[in-house]
Amino acid sequence: MRSIFIFLIVSVFLSTANAQDIIIKKDGESIVSKIYEIGLNEIKFKKINNLEGPLYIVSKKEVYKIIFSNGTEEIIDKKTKTVSLEETKATIIDIIDKYAYERYDDYKLVAKFEQNYLKIRYARKSEPKKYIRDNIYDFSDVCIFHKLSNRNSGISYLNVEVHLIHKRKNGEYKKKFSRKLVILIKNQDKAKILRDALISYNEFFMDKR
Repeated sequence: MRSIFIFLIVSVFLSTANAQDIIIKKDGESIVSKIYEIGLNEIKFKKINNLEGPLYIVSKKEVYKIIFSNGTEEIIDKKTKTVSLEETKATIIDIIDKYAYERYDDYKLVAKFEQNYLKIRYARKSEPKKYIRDNIYDFSDVCIFHKLSNRNSGISYLNVEVHLIHKRKNGEYKKKFSRKLVILIKNQDKAKILRDALISYNEFFMDKR
């Protein structure tokens, strides 16, 4: 009798552990949850680690897609225009060229793409066309995007962990190590657009794996 009781407890635990849905928001945040209702404008769920806790609500406008516990996926924002890879690259270049600076505001940043690698060039603000160094980053591989750090002065800091790439003399690219890239953006609205564009660029490659 005791063995049957233990078996039932384990069975319930395993079924609960496997019955988890993942809500992926447009800002890149993933919520491991159990979804109770998908309405016209909102999604009701509980966090998987506290099913006896409160019922949360998230607007469908904030959600990109849901991965259900059975492995199926549903794109929530179906009305969003699909942006091509080249359009995403153009957005990244445009915002960096116009609004991006080195984290201590010593250098102006300029961007271009080499193959699928993002090349960021550093120039003195007094000599904007004279570059003192270049860094190449692999945003097509695994990246960790942190939340924007918005300041009262109207600037934002974009913070992402990304692999640095070394370009050899023979033109070959070699991945070096993951490092923290911090960019100062002198426009908070543009900072959000840039972060979203980099996330979209990263997801384009990760979805193909």
